[in-house]
Amino acid sequence: MRCKTAERYISLKLDGELCPRRLNSLHRHLQKCSSCTHIQSCNLALQTKLKEQPQAEFPQWLHHRILESLPRQEKRNRAGKRALSYATASLAVIFSLLAGTLVGIKGYEGGKETSNVNTQSEIEYSYLSFGEQSLMEAYDD
Repeated sequence: MRCKTAERYISLKLDGELCPRRLNSLHRHLQKCSSCTHIQSCNLALQTKLKEQPQAEFPQWLHHRILESLPRQEKRNRAGKRALSYATASLAVIFSLLAGTLVGIKGYEGGKETSNVNTQSEIEYSYLSFGEQSLMEAYDD
């Protein structure tokens, strides 16, 4: 273990937050390293001195005054936000249906015009002669 890691573990140990597995590795390091042992004793002495100091009592009104001086953040109305998202989604669905209907109508009308141009006999001839023409052209070359 490096000394830098041991220093961090020493602080965690004094705060009571070091897990037992790391506590064992810290103890092994402290047995070998005199500088980390010195750091631990200094930190322990400092913690003891700080605990011995009397804690200052603050007036009861101070807590409320601090809280009142903090800037307040207004709560947002989630119901209004949700209603706006529903309205937007509804408009998108209506627009999609309208656009799809218009595209379908235009496509259907376009199909009627082409069927009027080609007569039934022309369509039958094109189906029957397609394969024959291409085969004949292949043999002629």
